[in-house]
Amino acid sequence: ATRTPTRDAAGIALLLRYYNQLYFIERRFFPPDRSLGIYFEWFDSLTGVPSCQRTVAFEKASVLFNAGALYTQLGARQDRRSAKGLDQAVDAFLRAAGTFRYIHENFTNAPSMDLGPDMLNMLVQLMLAQARECLFEKLELQSRDTRSIDVSLDLAQEAAQACILLLSHTISKKSM
Repeated sequence: ATRTPTRDAAGIALLLRYYNQLYFIERRFFPPDRSLGIYFEWFDSLTGVPSCQRTVAFEKASVLFNAGALYTQLGARQDRRSAKGLDQAVDAFLRAAGTFRYIHENFTNAPSMDLGPDMLNMLVQLMLAQARECLFEKLELQSRDTRSIDVSLDLAQEAAQACILLLSHTISKKSM
């Protein structure tokens, strides 16, 4: 079931339950002083190239990456013509950003490009930019009488700055 989770909140919950079980499995069956010869294999989401490691940490990071990817899909599928849909999109994008940041801060030695620090940082920035854009769109939904032009400009500027930062970071890493 964790190989093909549904693309909704239930699928994310399933992945997170599996992630939590991995914590106990790691403590019980994977002592740090010896290798059991069990390999975990995942396919890079960008290249499709398989990566294989014997550490449970790789499995945990990969499961969390999939949860983050599902959060992004949930955010993108929300109805952005309503305040409720925009709120749900912001929540999903922020959860995705938090998931990718957690992976970046807690898992090192990534064998695949999608789990690398540069890619994770880019995904965090992209999800934060998406959330800011949704906040701006929500403000634009309000009637012109009740919204403040200053707040609209601030949110638009924040969204633009996030996109510029993301783009400049991506270009500078690509040219290296």
